[in-house]
Amino acid sequence: MIRIVHLIATLDRGGAETQLVRIATALNRSRFAPTVLCLRRPGPLEEPLKASGIDYRIIGQHYKVSRMAFFHLRKELCALRPHILHTWLFTSHFYGRLAGIAARVPVLVIGERCVDLWKTPLHWWLDRRLARRTDAIVANAQTTLDFLQTKGVTAPVMRVIPNALDPMLSAAPVRAVAPEWDFFAAGRLHEQKDYPTLLRALAEVRKTRPGATLAIAGDGPERRALESLAGRLRVASNVTFLGLREDVPALMTRARCFVMSSRYEGSSNSLLEALATGTPVVTTDAGGSAELIPEGCGNIVPVKNPARLAEGMRWTLEHPEEARERAGRASGTVRERHALASVVRQHENLYEELLQRKGIQI
Repeated sequence: MIRIVHLIATLDRGGAETQLVRIATALNRSRFAPTVLCLRRPGPLEEPLKASGIDYRIIGQHYKVSRMAFFHLRKELCALRPHILHTWLFTSHFYGRLAGIAARVPVLVIGERCVDLWKTPLHWWLDRRLARRTDAIVANAQTTLDFLQTKGVTAPVMRVIPNALDPMLSAAPVRAVAPEWDFFAAGRLHEQKDYPTLLRALAEVRKTRPGATLAIAGDGPERRALESLAGRLRVASNVTFLGLREDVPALMTRARCFVMSSRYEGSSNSLLEALATGTPVVTTDAGGSAELIPEGCGNIVPVKNPARLAEGMRWTLEHPEEARERAGRASGTVRERHALASVVRQHENLYEELLQRKGIQI
């Protein structure tokens, strides 16, 4: 039995966290024995782990820099004796690789999920140093791997494995259009998502389509600033802030168009879900966004460009039949390419390959 530990900072409902849980719970249990370690705190994604009978443990990191977190993590790894440690996101990459080296874990894998423009020179220095002891870097987009290489962050194995769709969504039929809003967006209200550009684009659209509406699902530190900006742009009555929602894919089917205005991404789960539901999409070319969209099936515009974003949004309103036809074609392709069984198989094959590279027979 191949013992695998997945390490992440929290079990909050985020993109990387969701992908980790989908992969861990779907691994072939006759061959793989997964455990999930969480550095900081539990969250709603505990439930699917419990339901699948997966052992998960909370390390209890209380401070950003914590020697105790390192010692506790090393202790857990020594007790679990995993063959493979797979970390998700920077904090876990840092603590996980240090503790994994100290605990003599044979194979270290990191999952890079985004083109991280926020990182400082110190972050990149740490990444380069720890990459020397990393066996594989897995990303959900080729753009992310290319970006890492420009920063000198490489490993013996560099692999792209796409995000996995929720199996229920993957099996769903192409959406029926019953619009409640013209435009819909989803994601944390954070500077990464660049909602100010989206609000400015909506103001541009309203010059020719005064009744155009937008709904945004999500919450975060920028909510008040965004509500204030909507007021100054005189679009407040056309924008609905829905807050945190558990039914985002269903909400997508109630809009004429899904819009993503992000400054940087890896491979957006929200964009993937919109494509799978057959919702027409307009997105910036942030990170691996363009890689998700089958050729000719979506509008891709530059980042931080309200005029171009508005142009794409307006097009979907002016060409509804063509927009729906494109979305329908994208839906089938995306649901097949991102089926959970296929994504899990790619992870399992990678784990087997890495053990063979180390000469470890299990």
